[in-house]
Amino acid sequence: MIGAVSGLPISIDEATGELSFYDGLLCDGDSMKTLGQMEGLFRSIEGEDPDTLVYRAYRNIRFPEHEDLWVPRNMRYDITVVMPGASCGEYFKTSGHYHGAGPGQALPYPEVYEVVKGSIAFVLQYDPLFDTPDEGAPDDVRAVVVHEGESIIIPAFAGHGSINVADEVSAFSNIAVVSCPVLYDAVKARHGLATYVMKGAEGPELVANDAYELEGEPRFARPLEAPDLGIAFGKPCYGTYVEDPTRYSWLLDCEPYDERIVGLTELI
Repeated sequence: MIGAVSGLPISIDEATGELSFYDGLLCDGDSMKTLGQMEGLFRSIEGEDPDTLVYRAYRNIRFPEHEDLWVPRNMRYDITVVMPGASCGEYFKTSGHYHGAGPGQALPYPEVYEVVKGSIAFVLQYDPLFDTPDEGAPDDVRAVVVHEGESIIIPAFAGHGSINVADEVSAFSNIAVVSCPVLYDAVKARHGLATYVMKGAEGPELVANDAYELEGEPRFARPLEAPDLGIAFGKPCYGTYVEDPTRYSWLLDCEPYDERIVGLTELI
């Protein structure tokens, strides 16, 4: 299923979350996180097995013939697999982080995520003060539910994490700037992002993280398309990128597009 949606020759082991690559497709390596390694980021792991696998990350996936389209442009394509399950009622998720800015840039780097299997809720918390003593009071917190074949752009200043809200293994790809600073401390210091995505009786529910000072309740949202920015649902991002890498040049400097990118989700 990953291959069908991503457009790449990739298969997945449903039991382990391991990916296999074919037809010469390259991957530089992978890493994994267990529940015990993420203690302090979940609402609670009390009574859970700390050795339970939560997610796997595969870095710098590409065909050899496309190497010159990625490396010289400071870009890479990755896939993260998030296992199904929950810890004390909270869906399995990635660690969550913010992005930093490049030298001389006013805004942190954005990123593109594409769900290639299952469904992922991407928590976005917009906090321009995240790297200052005044952090911890995001202007807006939403969980954007993105289904298989859909994509989302992570805006500048948005802390973000990825939650598997499906009853199966879910996976997402990303197109990101290789040199982008990835900053975890602000999220770790407050025991996760500003909302926990919990497994409710009728589906996902949002529970605010009391470590943050929120003016409003976290809300669910859905992503919007932006074909000129490479976000066209049902069209694999890897293929869109290699057709015309300049379509994603805004990833290197998003300032002219920032207001539009921030508006590419709608509340539900």
